[in-house]
Amino acid sequence: MTLSPSLYDDIFHHPCPSCGEKHKKTGRWFAIVARYHCLNCNAEILLKYPQKIAIFNAHSILKNKEVS
Repeated sequence: MTLSPSLYDDIFHHPCPSCGEKHKKTGRWFAIVARYHCLNCNAEILLKYPQKIAIFNAHSILKNKEVS
């Protein structure tokens, strides 16, 4: 799985590893950003490439389930 540009305009959900707050951003945002701060607990969240792949893969699986 790659960071597919076909998913860039989709809305992704990613929970904060510290508090569980779900962050909703576009796939493009997740593909570009390397770190961000949780709006709820202010924890710094680092997104390395393997984590981005996992986020895109999880979204792709959910999207495919919705289509089926």
